[in-house]
Amino acid sequence: MTHRHRRARASRSRGFTLLELGIVIGVAAILAAAIVPDVIETMRNRMAEKAAADVAVIHDAARLYYVQNTTCPGCWPGEQTAGQCLNNFNEGNAIFQLLNGGYLTGGGGPATPLLVSSNFRQNPWGQAYNFTVYAPVTVVANPACLFGVATDVPQVISDAFISFLPQAACNLPGGPAPCPASPTGVVPLPGNVRCCSYVPKPGIAVAGPCPPGLTVRVGVGGVLTCAP
Repeated sequence: MTHRHRRARASRSRGFTLLELGIVIGVAAILAAAIVPDVIETMRNRMAEKAAADVAVIHDAARLYYVQNTTCPGCWPGEQTAGQCLNNFNEGNAIFQLLNGGYLTGGGGPATPLLVSSNFRQNPWGQAYNFTVYAPVTVVANPACLFGVATDVPQVISDAFISFLPQAACNLPGGPAPCPASPTGVVPLPGNVRCCSYVPKPGIAVAGPCPPGLTVRVGVGGVLTCAP
């Protein structure tokens, strides 16, 4: 074997030089800087879309309950007397009625299952979906009672969440607070904001006023509702 051949073979056995490794690392860093933000943004958008879809499905389940239930005609899930919006809503009853009636899971109830999930009450960030009601006019007997779903989401995706659920709103720092506060004893994680969405009872238009930061707008099917 000639000296030149021995030198070439020895050079190949040494592997990459520091210069070559530096070039590889530099190219990898450039690619990561270009790709990683897009991947993160895509993941955030998918999670925001999932949360918005969950809220929309819960709204659909509540509307379907309103139409089909015979125990309390004209009641949202959780209401015990029609038209008594502010005084007789119970979130625990609402959860029980939607689950037990098969409106949110395949529970064998009268409705086609709308959301088949063993953990429908948590959003993609592990935060609860809370059910609430709001009377646009603060009188006890109010048929125009809104059904709301509220949850905490990272502030950085609040705009994306609203883009997927146009009637939604969030309690942003320094702005109006259309959404109810987190339940007693629940502390929102740092960087999270409270977001919510309200829908009117089927066939009943909202005359206003709406929660802070929301106004009366034409919603699905031409029905007036509260939205940003």
